Amino acid sequence: MKEGLIAYFKARPSKQFVAVGVLILVGISLATYFYKPPTLSSAFFDAQNAVQGWIDAEPQVSERSVRYRVRLDKYPRTMRVLVSGDLYPRFEYGDSILFSCAFKSPDKPKQSYKDRVVSICFSRGIEKIGSNNGNKIVRTLLTFKRTVRGHLGRYVREPYLSLLGGFLYGERSTLPDDFYQALVTTGTIHIIAISGYNITLIISFFTTALIYAGFSRLRVLPIVLIGVIAFVVFVGAQASVVRAALFGILVLVGRQWGRVSTPSTLLVAAALVMAAQNPFILLYDVGFQLSFLATIGLVYVAPYFSKVFSFVPAVLGLRESCAQTVSATVVTLPMIVFVFGRFSTISIIANVAILWMVPLIMTIGFVLLFFSFVLWPVADFLGWFIEYVLYFFMRILFMFSHIPYASFSLTFGIPLLIVSYIFIFTFIWYAYAQEKNN
Repeated sequence: MKEGLIAYFKARPSKQFVAVGVLILVGISLATYFYKPPTLSSAFFDAQNAVQGWIDAEPQVSERSVRYRVRLDKYPRTMRVLVSGDLYPRFEYGDSILFSCAFKSPDKPKQSYKDRVVSICFSRGIEKIGSNNGNKIVRTLLTFKRTVRGHLGRYVREPYLSLLGGFLYGERSTLPDDFYQALVTTGTIHIIAISGYNITLIISFFTTALIYAGFSRLRVLPIVLIGVIAFVVFVGAQASVVRAALFGILVLVGRQWGRVSTPSTLLVAAALVMAAQNPFILLYDVGFQLSFLATIGLVYVAPYFSKVFSFVPAVLGLRESCAQTVSATVVTLPMIVFVFGRFSTISIIANVAILWMVPLIMTIGFVLLFFSFVLWPVADFLGWFIEYVLYFFMRILFMFSHIPYASFSLTFGIPLLIVSYIFIFTFIWYAYAQEKNN
């Protein structure tokens, strides 16, 4: 038995890499689980102390306040504090600020430390004392992102502007509360996050469109890759977006090569690179976990469901879209229930009903953005048109969210999470075996 297993892996170098990579990822996860994040010294928690630092991430704006992640001048580079302030005056990435407030430890230290945050506070007295810190490229990208929102705001009204921002660049802080709750109830909250799943939807849409336009698959690959890179730059090239894009590209490359061993190797390699950059994402970054799981579903389960949905017309990639939606939803469902504590009984149906609209909305949004810079009458018409599309989208979503027993609270512990994924991965193995035999 032992000799046969060794011979099996020797004959398959890619499986050697995958097996060793998975073991390393498990080891990293265990290390971060038992790791105790650093804390600020007790003297730092004096509310009278004035503290100086600079904003090293894009500010997170909500209805009542703004949160700034601040790198302190007199403390190690690995430490950040999360400072909540009033809506105005507004500060941006790279600004040096002086502030004072009562610091306290985060409620979930390890989850916060994935962003290097070791303390949080609220300050009503933030003073700007400098600017132009940090990376010049990041400053330029974030400035462009603010310009984009300003241009879209000329042609699209609220709440449609916030919803469109969620699709185009992952903006969720300004979404109406009732709409956000409807997303949670229907299990579609992922549509307003830049995830590997969403980017894969975009890739699939444009791949299908280009093939229908007469491009060969070999030509489609570089065109779509350039498009994904441009999209990452457009939304600010944040770490979470780069990770999501990488997972989306893995699905594209895996389909292009048509071999299961190739995406397996690339998927594990990508996870190793990301974990080396930030080990805490494995256990404490929900976005990473959902992107990783959704990618597994899209690579290994979607081919199986493509046959299940053989009755759905293949025109414009409709059958493929249904298969992808169900595959990603099934694989990510236990993790979503575990994290958010709610189980949506209509998640799969709701996703199938509305996800086909996401690439359409994004396409119209980008075309609108282009014309907002060059030809305002066209942009004015597109702004009017996309508001109606978004209104239709919201009506469908609210219709599903108001279905009786659409969702309910569900406590989902780690043991049940593990058992769920044992069943899911057993199903994946079965689906792959069936595909291989056929």
